[in-house]
Amino acid sequence: MYVTSNNIAYQTEILKTPVYNDVNKIPKYKSKFSRILEDDKYPINNPPWGTLNAIDLSKGKLIWKVPLGNFDEFNNDTNNLTGTENIGGTTATRGGFTITSGTLDKKIYFHDSTNGDLLKSISLPFIGSAPPTTYIANNRQFIIIHSTGGASLKAGYNDLVTTGDAIVAFKLKN
Repeated sequence: MYVTSNNIAYQTEILKTPVYNDVNKIPKYKSKFSRILEDDKYPINNPPWGTLNAIDLSKGKLIWKVPLGNFDEFNNDTNNLTGTENIGGTTATRGGFTITSGTLDKKIYFHDSTNGDLLKSISLPFIGSAPPTTYIANNRQFIIIHSTGGASLKAGYNDLVTTGDAIVAFKLKN
């Protein structure tokens, strides 16, 4: 199983909400949380801030974990990415690679599914907001990704996230 994850420090609290109905005096609660960011941009904890993980479900063991996404101002080396918070998700293919989107750097990532090696990344107009979809037609493989920016990331990283409305399609080479 391939899973994206976030490693971001949050401040959380539980708030008691006012009771407006005298009949039902059972207290109600809601949670409030916010990311703890340095300079309103970077998480205060050490990177990687987002990862792609391969898990062996039969053994319950992590096979590999790699950073997912990058803050380029920290490091431009694709072998040492910072990872970013991510929301999109990943899709695994029978061809031996994963396709992942939803990172703050607005890229779609292709990793080798056996070892996590980064094969390629491609820039999108906005952050990918759903797991990529792949299909085959006329013996050719296609990938579709919704690229809209993501409201939850916009709420946490205001100026870093632009929103829009794009559907991006790729045809893989044979």
